[in-house]
Amino acid sequence: MRTDGTIAGGNPADAAVVTSRFVADRTELLRRPGPPGPGRRRALVGLTDEWLQELFRLAGGEGRRMALVAIGGYGRGELSVGSDLDLLLLHDGPVGEVADRIWYPVWDSKLKLDHSVRTLAEARRLASQDLK
Repeated sequence: MRTDGTIAGGNPADAAVVTSRFVADRTELLRRPGPPGPGRRRALVGLTDEWLQELFRLAGGEGRRMALVAIGGYGRGELSVGSDLDLLLLHDGPVGEVADRIWYPVWDSKLKLDHSVRTLAEARRLASQDLK
C-alpha cells in the first residue's frame, strides 16, 4: 500500500471505470448493423486488447518480468461474441496481486475467462507435453 492509501499498481476503482467503458464500447460494437465477419472480429480483438493492456498496467504488471498473453481463439484473432478469453499470465518471479487485479475485472465484465499463471519453464514443459 502506498502512503496515500491506494494500492500500488492502481486504484481498483480505475479498473472498474476502464471495465465499464469496455463493456459499453463492446456492446455498441456488437449492436452495429451488418454481418458479423472478419472485420467485426478484428475490431472486437482490438477493443479487448486495449482493455486488457490497461488492466495489466493498472494491476502493476508493466515494468515487471511478466506478460499477459492471449492464447486460443483470442490469441489467433478469432474472438467472437460468445468466445471466452483465453489468457496466460507469463512471469519470471513474484506475481503478487497482479493476477487478481486482472481476473476480477474480467469476471465483473461477465465475459467467460479461461486463465492460467505460469512461469516460462512451466509453459515450456506444458507445451512439450501437450501443444494444444
